[in-house]
Amino acid sequence: MNKYYFNLDRVSSIHLRLEEVSDYKWFEEIKPQPRYFLGFKIGSTKGVKAGWGEYDDSDWRKDTEYFDDYEFYRVDLDRKVVFVKPKVVIYLNNNDRYSRYFDTDQEAQQYVDDLVNKSNKNFQVIVVKS
Repeated sequence: MNKYYFNLDRVSSIHLRLEEVSDYKWFEEIKPQPRYFLGFKIGSTKGVKAGWGEYDDSDWRKDTEYFDDYEFYRVDLDRKVVFVKPKVVIYLNNNDRYSRYFDTDQEAQQYVDDLVNKSNKNFQVIVVKS
């Protein structure tokens, strides 16, 4: 476990990124197809297993377990969507920063609200919609 202690007076900015859909998409299995030349069967095409990929034409697919190694992904198997979890980055005056991922947008927003309320600074909020 790591603990980070910092003086709230040193916070220069806080960046809150809410949960968003990642570029990963679910692709069904592509079965090998027979190949023909002049009407004769000469073999078959290479099959591709089902899995998560970033590109439509990619043959390299990731299993769902691949995302278990990362704290910043959340997989929704029912909807077949991979999300990037909410993230808060705290920038300190001396170019140091601390980042943390959360399970829900509400947890991340509450964390930021607590920091702002405990500090003596007047933070201005800029909302950038992508």
